[in-house]
Amino acid sequence: MKKSMKDVDSILKDIEKNGDIKDIREAIADLIVDRLKSVKNSLGYWEKLYFATAIINLNANINLLHQPRIFLLRICICNLEKAFIPATERDESYIRQDKQIDSLTYEQFMEELESIRNH
Repeated sequence: MKKSMKDVDSILKDIEKNGDIKDIREAIADLIVDRLKSVKNSLGYWEKLYFATAIINLNANINLLHQPRIFLLRICICNLEKAFIPATERDESYIRQDKQIDSLTYEQFMEELESIRNH
């Protein structure tokens, strides 16, 4: 059953209240999927970099033993917020362009999220 979409602020409140970690992870994954869908046709380097980093943080939170769970979720949210910055408000001049990041596709992001969800 699909849970209702949560925004960054409500996810952060759940983290602060020590909410259920699985629910928080699911809400983050839902938010990533929703935002990826919204930029599917204009997925640029900026979004790829920050979505990829957020997905890595989420995956690390799920898979690492004895790690600071809340820390990784906060870093994940931080990267998501950067991915959501409108193009008109970005300073992309300081980001080194990497062809490995640039070659990522929407489909690869969705496959990785599906793999994380099925873990």
